[in-house]
Amino acid sequence: MRNVLTIAGRELRSYFSSPVAYVLLAVYLALAGYFFFALLSAFNQTLQIYSMMRNPEMLTRFNLNQMVVVPLLHNMSVLLIFIVCCSWWRSRGSSASSSSGTATPRCR
Repeated sequence: MRNVLTIAGRELRSYFSSPVAYVLLAVYLALAGYFFFALLSAFNQTLQIYSMMRNPEMLTRFNLNQMVVVPLLHNMSVLLIFIVCCSWWRSRGSSASSSSGTATPRCR
């Protein structure tokens, strides 16, 4: 187990020595903020509409956790999968190009 932690620590240190990790982290946080703002704005707008109708039964059904937090966590988990795949693809491409001496093909 100690060997695994040592290897993981080295990988993380080498990953954060380049600016790619910081760029991916900034993109992830920016998108997380956007999703949170959009979901919270939609929740607030819907709450205002139903409060104008003066229907107390409908207002008791509103739950911030179900309407904001759960969709936010779903969106963030999918986004995290894409970011991890992107970083894995980049690290795999850089190791392949450094070992074989050829450039990795780029998508057009």
